Amino acid sequence: MREGEHDRPDQHDYFMGIAMAVRRRANCLGSRIGALIVVKGRIVSTGYNGTPENMPNCLDGGCHRCANRDKYHQEPAMISASACTPNKMP
Repeated sequence: MREGEHDRPDQHDYFMGIAMAVRRRANCLGSRIGALIVVKGRIVSTGYNGTPENMPNCLDGGCHRCANRDKYHQEPAMISASACTPNKMP
């Protein structure tokens, strides 16, 4: 790269970088997710996970799942295990 040139990201990396910045606003204690809606190469909306508007946020106990995290750590494993019952196994 010559002096004065810069590394310009492609659109995918550009949009992913913005989504990563947006996720910093998420207030979920479990996972922080940022999202963009892009139409024809233009960002039309951004968003992040959390509780619905006018409800206390996760950090303030507004989300039952976040407030009871210990209980929900097992849920994904239980759901996966239920798919492998003896009559459903390959």
